[in-house]
Amino acid sequence: MRLIFIVLCAAIAGSTVSWSASAACRKGQCWGSVAFSRFTGYWVYSMNHPTKVAARSRAWLMCNQRCTNSVTVQNDCLALFVAPRGRFATAKGPTVEAATDAARQLCAARNNDCVFRIARCTADFEELKRQALERARNKTHRRKASPQEAPPARVEELRL
Repeated sequence: MRLIFIVLCAAIAGSTVSWSASAACRKGQCWGSVAFSRFTGYWVYSMNHPTKVAARSRAWLMCNQRCTNSVTVQNDCLALFVAPRGRFATAKGPTVEAATDAARQLCAARNNDCVFRIARCTADFEELKRQALERARNKTHRRKASPQEAPPARVEELRL
């Protein structure tokens, strides 16, 4: 019974820490991580954490022991390509396009069959500001969401 209580407390603390970590990201101090399996193609990402450890830890936690590698990025964009036999290529860049092009070229130089998996950036503060203003404007208009309206985008995502 005591072991169950300890595990439950750790799970609650872990979820609280990861939520507050992404809320604490500040301009110039945003970390992101992509964790992935070289063999299955499974990947997850977690962006906008205040430290490298927080970003990487959240990605590994979301992977649930299915990942073999992880890559971190600070105030930048990151792209991942995979190829047969567990080969992969990652690259960083100032934009999604730059990171994707660099990773594609790196992968193509070593492999024939490169498959794009993900490209993400840490916080775009101008976009976040625009979204906050839009949310504030919507609250003042008390607009009711329709059932067909898509839910807001999340920072984290899982793909197979």
